Order: sequence, then C-alpha cells, then structure tokens
Amino acid sequence: MMTETERLLLREYTLDDPDALYEIMSDTETMLKTVEILGANRFDNYTKTRDGSRAVIVQDGKILLTHELKSGWWLLPGGGMEEGETPEDCVIREVLEETGLIVRPTKHFLTLHEYYEEYRYTGYFFVCEVMKKGQMNLTDEEKQRGVQPEWIPLQDAIELFSKHELYADISEEKRGAYQREYIALKEYMNLNSGSCLYRMEKKATLQ
Repeated sequence: MMTETERLLLREYTLDDPDALYEIMSDTETMLKTVEILGANRFDNYTKTRDGSRAVIVQDGKILLTHELKSGWWLLPGGGMEEGETPEDCVIREVLEETGLIVRPTKHFLTLHEYYEEYRYTGYFFVCEVMKKGQMNLTDEEKQRGVQPEWIPLQDAIELFSKHELYADISEEKRGAYQREYIALKEYMNLNSGSCLYRMEKKATLQ
C-alpha cells in the first residue's frame, strides 16, 4: 500500500504529464524507490530492453551535469550498460568517460522503468562521490555534439528539468529525458530530507 508521501508524488508526476501513468513502489528499509513510467505510445507487451545507469554528484550545493553545446541539452552523467557490466560498473565508467572524474557509488536510490512503444528502458540512479580526477574519453559522436561537464546550482538543475513539458511538441526524446532527470532529482531531494529527519529523530531519542 502506498504511503501518503507516495500518493502526493504520484499526483505530482501525473499532473506534470497527463498522458503518462506512473506506478511507485518503495522499499522502506533501503529507501530505494522504483518508478514506472507507462508512456501513452507503449505497446501492450515490450519486446526490447535497454539498461543504463546515471549519477547524481553534488558538491557545495552544485550538481555535475553533462552539457551538449550543439543541442543545448543537459543530462545527468551516465549511459547504457555494456555486456557483463553491473549497474555500479556502468555508472563509474560512464562518469569517467563523460566528465573525467573517478567516482564511487555510495547509494542506489532509484530504479526507473520507462515503457515506450516496444521498449522498456531501465535506469539505475546512484548518489556518487568524487574520489579523484581521471581522463575523459568521449566518443566521436559525443565530441561532435560538444559534450562537456559543467557544475550548476542544484536548484537550477531541478528548475531546468521541471520544464520538460515545454518540449512535448518539439522533441519527445528531450521531453522524456528531462522528465526522467526531474524525477530522479526530486527523489534525491526526498532521500536527503528523509535522511535528515531520521538523524534528527535518532538524536532526539538518544538525548
């Protein structure tokens, strides 16, 4: 049974995109949430799958994003899993390739399933911390798109991705990507709020 918080989240996400249906499940022990986005154009049964991982890296109130200069797109660092990779391996590799930073995943906080046409896309979202600098390794396509890492204020990123519906008539791909990132950052904020509340309650109990 969904909690009241989950009902509010469900209502918020559904209002953002009336053509999609969301189902939310959570594990209260691990604070891991699973969100399903059922696109209006989905087929009755999916026949193809694609899995990937993305990182939420926040330092001093700023979040690390990848910025495609040619298209103007902003995204969380990450990408598709390669054969034999775990979600953790994938996010470490993708962040290094796209940003030149070596990170350590500290928490898997969200799994997001998206259903569009014949596809089910599964994204694993991790909170990551920067360990040290490495070497970027962009693909030729990414170089042509002008992909580069940039730190921007976390609240600016949430505001940016919250406007995903503005792209509904321009690019369904961009609308869906920004919606995905928006959900991830909202869950990240809820995760931090829950952790702070837990620490406050634990401190009060000990006193």
